[in-house]
Amino acid sequence: MLSQATILSFIYTMKYYPSSCIGESYTSDFNPTLRANKLPSQVRRSLIEGKHAITLLDSSKGVQTVRISQVFFGTQGICEEEPENQAELFFATYLDPDSLEPICGFIEKNVGGCFQKTVAIGCHPKTKKAVINLYLRDEALSEMPFFLYAKNPQVGRCRIGKSDIARNTLKITESFDCIPRPPSGPGTCSDMHDKCLSGTFCVHTEQKGYFCKPYEKVGSTCGGFRLPGGAKMCNPDEAYCINRKVCLVFDAMGICASYLGDCKIDMDCGDKAYCDQSVGKCKEKLSAGECCSTEGNQCTNGTCELVTDVGYRCLSYASIGDTCGGPLAKDQCNPNEAFCNECGKCAAYLGFCQLGDDCGPDAYCDNSSARCKPRPQEGECCTIENDLCQKGTYCNFTKSNGSTCKAFVPIGADCEGKTEQGADNKCNPIEAYCFSSDSCQFADLPGSCLAYYGKCRTDDECTPDQYCDQNLDEPKCKARLREGDCCYSEHDRCLEGLECREWKKHMSDEEAVPRCLPLH
Repeated sequence: MLSQATILSFIYTMKYYPSSCIGESYTSDFNPTLRANKLPSQVRRSLIEGKHAITLLDSSKGVQTVRISQVFFGTQGICEEEPENQAELFFATYLDPDSLEPICGFIEKNVGGCFQKTVAIGCHPKTKKAVINLYLRDEALSEMPFFLYAKNPQVGRCRIGKSDIARNTLKITESFDCIPRPPSGPGTCSDMHDKCLSGTFCVHTEQKGYFCKPYEKVGSTCGGFRLPGGAKMCNPDEAYCINRKVCLVFDAMGICASYLGDCKIDMDCGDKAYCDQSVGKCKEKLSAGECCSTEGNQCTNGTCELVTDVGYRCLSYASIGDTCGGPLAKDQCNPNEAFCNECGKCAAYLGFCQLGDDCGPDAYCDNSSARCKPRPQEGECCTIENDLCQKGTYCNFTKSNGSTCKAFVPIGADCEGKTEQGADNKCNPIEAYCFSSDSCQFADLPGSCLAYYGKCRTDDECTPDQYCDQNLDEPKCKARLREGDCCYSEHDRCLEGLECREWKKHMSDEEAVPRCLPLH
């Protein structure tokens, strides 16, 4: 006997394709499973949907509730007016749930794909089954390569003419076991409801059916592979199942661990916990080597990273003083306590800050992290573009050492002059400047660090043997130039009784240079 799916495939073939094409494309034994990949997508979809013409909605004592759908013609869920998208006649018979007599549940003409009807079927008192017969009559069935008919039910209005045989008619019969409705009060559950009491959850076994089972206590085992009904779950109101080795043994059991409070972000949970935002709860952070996921900041000291052939595990951060800057956790500093400095070493933060003054003279406030960072000391790495060296030092570059902090030379020491890159000495710009009495004639000779004598706005605010250098960002008093010192004729910087004028040491010298000389 041909299967229902086979018959349905022929219905759609007749509806949508000329009968002359049957021998070419849809011959053989009419098995839609064997030729499904050759059917047009519309027909394939219809064959699958045809299985859902009768759907069980609810089982109760003596009654089975089902939904009837016209899924044979047209597009399911859409009311189409074209005849080829409608079933000519569609009806069903079954036992009335009250009288337990056969009735004509409904009969409809020209039914489109949007048709659905919910009916209640009575259970036969002897067989304990609820049976529904669904009939589809359509002229398209007359073109099938075999004679298709059904016994005319002749139940109420559900009849096709007066003959005992209904031609061009497809009959579909579904039978449902009448299982009494399970208990539905407090403390019960089923596939249709869940009224388990607080502290319990619903499970199912073939032997006991559905029943409510207590949650596991905090500290008890949970999860893992279990037989049906043997599930061990933590109470989601107070705990979660943590499995620290799940990446090593995926079906191993975990332990019920208590939540550590409510949260929205990690900062709500302190240093030893993280915020699982999916449940809004704080959970204990994981230690190095334990299995983790990349959702959230789960690791105590490190990050959750993929380890080849193992899975995601917590890897420890680099320690203070260790090399940093690589892509893995072991090459990174713990962002809660340290940063990777200019030398590529982990250095500890010195506290929180908002302004630079919050950090003291030997540290600065990093605005991006709102943390105090130590200033590099003499000999430590630095950045020329952003000189943050400690007071009394500056960032200096040499080919041999790169950029490191170097101490300013004291007042009276040699400074500048022509040397290898980074080998010259500099005066502390806060307190001194480099001066060479022969700079106008020998530009590459070193000078000496001379002290500033205080802030000023004009020469009048300096002593008679000083002048106010207003070319500085913050004008300061400097010692006036002595006899023989190089000078600039456009500025009178010489001591009293001297003037700046051109001078040649020897008459044969090609060029004269300006120096401070006695007045004529």
